Amino acid sequence: MSISRCLSMSMLLVFGASFHAQAQDKKFEILVAAYLPNVDTKTRLDSTTLERGTSIGFEDDLNLEETETLPALFLGYHVNPKLSLELAYLDLSRSGSRSITDEIEFGDETFQVNEQVQTKFDVDIYRLALNYDFYETDTWTLASAFGFHITRFDVELAAPERDLSVSADKTAPLPYISFSAQYRFGGRWQVGTTFELLALEAGDIKGSLVNSATGIDYSFTKQWGVGLAYNFYNLTVKSDDLSDDLEGEFEYEYQGPLIYLRYSF
Repeated sequence: MSISRCLSMSMLLVFGASFHAQAQDKKFEILVAAYLPNVDTKTRLDSTTLERGTSIGFEDDLNLEETETLPALFLGYHVNPKLSLELAYLDLSRSGSRSITDEIEFGDETFQVNEQVQTKFDVDIYRLALNYDFYETDTWTLASAFGFHITRFDVELAAPERDLSVSADKTAPLPYISFSAQYRFGGRWQVGTTFELLALEAGDIKGSLVNSATGIDYSFTKQWGVGLAYNFYNLTVKSDDLSDDLEGEFEYEYQGPLIYLRYSF
């Protein structure tokens, strides 16, 4: 399996579990968010012709923005008081340009010292989940979720002066499970946290994932609410299989706050 397939199967959405609306009699929930992460991306793509590629820091070496405001959308439907369906979308797309100071071997191509390299790193993540509140009191809710992350990514390095570009893109689903806890207080407030931990080893693929989020939500009417959360995410994947075009390593870490507006009806 190539490193490109590992990336698309392993990146998870910041919303491991949503903060449910306090108005449990509402069937639908819409949440629009702005995410402000600090991103650190390191990757290496090897090939059968150039063998081991160059380890690249996308932010330090290729001038991708470390911090950028990104949009996210969440839709929820409460089947009953304990069961809900969730659909979410997150855009993690960035681009940059830099005259590189060291030679870069990326896939089957070599980018030369002092060459102007343009970089595109586009990621669209869709999440479909079934959430179950397995424990609930007047103040506490404990829940688990099972579903799929469908990740589409497109990575490209280009040297326009030589009309040279190297790209990889893939779309793939990943089944997942997560756990969350919420505490309600003061009639209109609730705090919540969610956590995911994954270790993967399949054939020549090895990977690890830590994903957690904690936030606070305030309902200023029965239908409208606002919230603030903080998310930490780290993914490391290594592939040693040359049979599927490319091997390599990938580490993707982001952390930062997100703010959202919530509407229930």
